[in-house]
Amino acid sequence: MNLFNNKVRGILLCPLSFIYRWGVLFRRKLYDLGIYTSVRLPAKVISVGNITVGGTGKTPLVETLARILKDEGCRVGILSRGYGRSGRGILVVSDGKEIRTVPRETGDEPMLLARKLPGIPIVVGQNRVQAGQLAIQSFGCNILILDDGFQHLCIRRDIDLVAIDASNPFGNGRLIPAGPLREQMSSLKRADAICFTRVDQDGNMSSKEERIRKHSHVPILASIHHPTGWISIENGRMFPLDGLKRKTVLAFAGIGNPESFRTTLKTLNVEPVAFLKYRDHYWYKEKDLIHICDTAKREGAEAIVTTEKDGIRLPDPLKCSIPLYSLKIKLLFKGGTREIKRILSPVLRTKR
Repeated sequence: MNLFNNKVRGILLCPLSFIYRWGVLFRRKLYDLGIYTSVRLPAKVISVGNITVGGTGKTPLVETLARILKDEGCRVGILSRGYGRSGRGILVVSDGKEIRTVPRETGDEPMLLARKLPGIPIVVGQNRVQAGQLAIQSFGCNILILDDGFQHLCIRRDIDLVAIDASNPFGNGRLIPAGPLREQMSSLKRADAICFTRVDQDGNMSSKEERIRKHSHVPILASIHHPTGWISIENGRMFPLDGLKRKTVLAFAGIGNPESFRTTLKTLNVEPVAFLKYRDHYWYKEKDLIHICDTAKREGAEAIVTTEKDGIRLPDPLKCSIPLYSLKIKLLFKGGTREIKRILSPVLRTKR
């Protein structure tokens, strides 16, 4: 996201953003005119998406929604494109009983969800109509969560949720490539609800809500990313949050908003002696891990910490003499789950 803070770059790329804007509008018009058609699957569909590139906390939101739906007795499945994966076609990541494949073939986000959501089928594929049909026919899903689905217009949805990172909601306000916006702010009128994530990392919510209200009057939810413990990347063991409190650590992250991870570490009183950044969804090679470990040794670090997504993308087997940990987090709605359950009520009526 920092790339979009360069004012000169933003001005120079404005003509390309203008072309991109008209491309988005033209594609939308083709759907409105029926030239492109949206498919209605024989299941309820909840889309979770965003209007910016980069990390908005969408994956923890998908996880939390899946847990709520499952606890309500729904037969829920998750559909994902599997961004950055090496696999092709439709692939079952998890059938709800076991994980059937490896991270590189699925992408980091679907594999992370599969590990955290036993009992919930997860299917990846660029053609999410076919992926949805497979989830319904093979696993009996009657509710599907369409991950990163706000711009995916070929599937009709019953509920459209948009995640917005409160710590960096709209960037410089420009469209791709001059800015981070995938669509104009006016597209928020298509949403049924908006969920601000990481609201604990930014206290000025009123101005952000006012900006939303210029385009949409749907319910606005607030959520936080709540750390729950450290996971040993080597063996999967859990450790309490204060386990690294007095240790010298090196941190690294290859996510859309790495500064949010640094901020979370500060709240845990973990001050890294070095913080290495990689591009979003970066798949680490052995040489990268060697560089990380060598830097940690040079800085006198006793431990290396990263995010759960980054832990998925590390090479196997791990070759580092310093312990590596990922920070486990979960999304919590401020004020509890009553409001999100009210928003989900139209699909919950069909849970059986």
